[in-house]
Amino acid sequence: MKNILIPILSSIILLSGCRKNDLINADYEISVDETFQVELVSNPTTGYTWKWANEEFTTIVDSINWTYVADAPELIGSGGKEIWEFRGVQTGIDTVKFEYSQSWDAGSTIDSIYLVIKVN
Repeated sequence: MKNILIPILSSIILLSGCRKNDLINADYEISVDETFQVELVSNPTTGYTWKWANEEFTTIVDSINWTYVADAPELIGSGGKEIWEFRGVQTGIDTVKFEYSQSWDAGSTIDSIYLVIKVN
């Protein structure tokens, strides 16, 4: 019984010193007013583009720029990437959800990405 009790007590002591937010593994960790970019593979010639699906519910970051860069601009229909730039606006932890869909078809989402953002 002593052999089991010691590791359990050690874990409790170690975790008790951590705040809840310290245990979250964020995809991006930034400070207020700091920026970061998210690059998403895309091909708008198919009608599909990425949209920030939960923008109205996300309060800690704001999108400040969006750009599309074609892999081979000389080739019609070639794919590329969408580059989204965000800025931290207040401290906290939140999830940004992207959906790859056709804007005119509500049921056309073929991919989703969830990114955990932590702003200090």
